[in-house]
Amino acid sequence: MGNLIDVFVDTFRVPNFNSSRQMRKLRFDIEQDHKDIVTLLESVKYGIWQKVWTILETKPYLVNCCPENSRWTVFHQAVWLNTKEQIIKLPDLPTIDIEVNTKEAAKGFAMTDGCHTIINATSFSTSADNFANAVAICSGEGSNLVEVRTAEEEAWIWLQSLIRRFNILWIGLTDVVNQNKYVYPSSGRKPIYTNWEKGQPQIGTNEDCAALQTGSRKWHDYPCHHKMHYICKKPAKHFA
Repeated sequence: MGNLIDVFVDTFRVPNFNSSRQMRKLRFDIEQDHKDIVTLLESVKYGIWQKVWTILETKPYLVNCCPENSRWTVFHQAVWLNTKEQIIKLPDLPTIDIEVNTKEAAKGFAMTDGCHTIINATSFSTSADNFANAVAICSGEGSNLVEVRTAEEEAWIWLQSLIRRFNILWIGLTDVVNQNKYVYPSSGRKPIYTNWEKGQPQIGTNEDCAALQTGSRKWHDYPCHHKMHYICKKPAKHFA
């Protein structure tokens, strides 16, 4: 710990900043920030969010920090623990970095495609649209309307939807061609993973397009003309 502080102190050595009083204050501030970071992560772990917000009210820049022996930030912890209310609230901090980039920190909830973090291979709708337009817009970008193939991918989509305040969004699955035979629109293949709400999909109701509801984290079928947000994902070969 002492060596780390010395590095910080040396980094901030500038002309006219060499009085012992100033150096002692800088050292104290660094030590206090480190203690607050540890307290933040411990408080998140045990659900003591009032303490978290008390610290972040005066030191919002600490939201992205973590101890030198870890790669977990407050936001990483909140996502890992599935604390939905806090996941929604944290991105309101102007200082937060919501992109989960480190493999170690992302493990278990952030989706990766080969060696590439999927957030670098996607685009997010800025307005709602119907299913057909969502498919067409994604195709025009060289992408596909996101097709949920694993529980991990679904968790990532759910997280991104919460951050962007999407209550519901289209996913790439439809039975518009053959009733009750849902397939991926990009290939016509049957899904390898599903997560339908009980009683879904409803047969013979003209609800032929699938959507993920962020509240229940389950799938429902809807009339394809409804307007919802969506995520476009580029195939992995684009990033090989």
